[in-house]
Amino acid sequence: MTRRENKLLWREIPGGGGLVFAPERIALTLHRIHSATEHSRTWGEFRRAMPPNRIEFIYEPSLENEELLPRDEEELSDLCTPSWGDGDYPEWLRQTMET
Repeated sequence: MTRRENKLLWREIPGGGGLVFAPERIALTLHRIHSATEHSRTWGEFRRAMPPNRIEFIYEPSLENEELLPRDEEELSDLCTPSWGDGDYPEWLRQTMET
């Protein structure tokens, strides 16, 4: 393991819910995912902002039929994965810390 892989980052949970900790790589990936959803206005902006290895999960239900995939210029409203709406994706650091 390199020194960078050992780096642990922490963040205060909004609303005074304590602290969460994660290895740097996981923390930065989750930050990028949340930032993409918060700051993207269109699907094209969202696709460019997401980590490449995580974007396929969002499209999983639509990958077999390209006509169902949103176009770049379409407004980003609801993500097309039930896991996102259910709160199962992306993973919650607070939950993963418990396991």
